[in-house]
Amino acid sequence: MDAPPGSVVAVIGAPGTGKSRAVKAAAAAGAWPRRVVYEPHARRDRIEEARGRKLYPWPGSLVSIRDLMRRPDLLDSDPLALVVDPAGLDAVSMGRDFGTLARLAWHTGDLTIIAEEAAIYARQALEAATLISTGGRHAGLRLIAISQSWTRIPLDVRRCVSDVIAFAQSEPRDVDELGRKCGRDFAERVRRLSSGAIPCTWRQGDAG
Repeated sequence: MDAPPGSVVAVIGAPGTGKSRAVKAAAAAGAWPRRVVYEPHARRDRIEEARGRKLYPWPGSLVSIRDLMRRPDLLDSDPLALVVDPAGLDAVSMGRDFGTLARLAWHTGDLTIIAEEAAIYARQALEAATLISTGGRHAGLRLIAISQSWTRIPLDVRRCVSDVIAFAQSEPRDVDELGRKCGRDFAERVRRLSSGAIPCTWRQGDAG
């Protein structure tokens, strides 16, 4: 979770293994004083939480992409904790809105973007991921992408990933493909993880 600006961090694992919970815990501990969470289920989760379900939605002010386009100064606060609700529910709309968020963040700088359910819209968000991975260090940007599956993230986006935090996996193919990115030893350690176990971590440049 200590990845420097310019990093693209993939937090992956089967449902219920604690991916989002771990990222939320790091945020609560002060890991990213300026953060924006892109959460496709943000509004629904808050409604369900109000009805008594324990969903533990992301804390922060709920805004829409349209709000940010009208008032980009909303991204200027320090500290900052925003939760962005995409305008559309299909992958194309979500990817377009994520790209808009990335461009607004680029002009603001010094910001961590946390992308929930990233695999849904990752194909449409390649340009944004590339922008952060190639120039985010200068703008002070980092991207943390949370996904249930490594292989559901398109290959071109996976190539941008600099750090992996892998929880227990449910699909053998995900582990095999992690081996191609992070090395065979890393993949074998991930293969042995059980639900609830401490995740395995990898950073570009680590030995496989």
